[in-house]
Amino acid sequence: MEDIDESFFYTFDSEEYNKLWAEVKNSEDPVLYKTCIITPRALITMVDHAIAGDRNEILGFCLGKATKNTILVNDVFSTTTLGTETNCYATTESYVQYFAVKESLELSGRQSANVSGWYHSHPDYGCWLSTTDVIAQNIMQATGPMVALVVDPIKTANTGKVFLGAFRNFPQSYISSQHNFGNSLIPSEKIKDYGASAGKYYQLAINYFLTDSDKLVLNDIIQHSWGEELAESPLIANSIFIAAQINDQAAKRINMLANNVMSGTDIETLKNIVRGINEDRRAGIMIQKMKSEVFG
Repeated sequence: MEDIDESFFYTFDSEEYNKLWAEVKNSEDPVLYKTCIITPRALITMVDHAIAGDRNEILGFCLGKATKNTILVNDVFSTTTLGTETNCYATTESYVQYFAVKESLELSGRQSANVSGWYHSHPDYGCWLSTTDVIAQNIMQATGPMVALVVDPIKTANTGKVFLGAFRNFPQSYISSQHNFGNSLIPSEKIKDYGASAGKYYQLAINYFLTDSDKLVLNDIIQHSWGEELAESPLIANSIFIAAQINDQAAKRINMLANNVMSGTDIETLKNIVRGINEDRRAGIMIQKMKSEVFG
């Protein structure tokens, strides 16, 4: 968690924002924004919204501000937009909801943020931008310093680790030498869409911002929920998830072998993925053994 002056998060100067945007909107730096800072409130709201959507994609907007190299997400709000298992689009209704929330914030006197991006979910197929997402992000970036956040609620719920990615598009005139290949956690049926958008965007580092009040609340939650964590078995909770990963990796490699396209790099990638799956399994066994020794 990153410690910064919390007053910076809760003040917003529209003239300063417009001046910043005028300076950076024509920047020739393809990776101008390198970091996204998110508050726990924004993170929890996003994850809760995504988990509520289950296997269907959901969508919402981010509120915050930006510096010359960092985008801040102070809060988010969900929309009623509910997509399918493979797509989710920003509708006219979702934008109407955004402007209604923005107006309410201004009327309440809380003029501490502007729109700083959008978020949506990829249930069980990782954090990346599809072709549709890249198009949506191009529209967002034309209006200000914006970030696209992608959360995977299924992997988050199954592993207990937040699967969240922050992305921005390269300028449309920029030809990238980097490609976002190599993410073997993407299901086989999504590979084609994933490859179509690779090289059109880049990933930002994510840091989290905690106020003193946030720290007190999180410590209280930890103190009151540690018993539930001890009672859970990571082996049982993650068994379906791990099995699905193994089956998907097997399907990918069988397809590669059938088409004679498996390279030395693919084999090394497979080794790393299998090694990671095995480490998760071994960690679960060790935790379960320790619990058995302590609690019988």
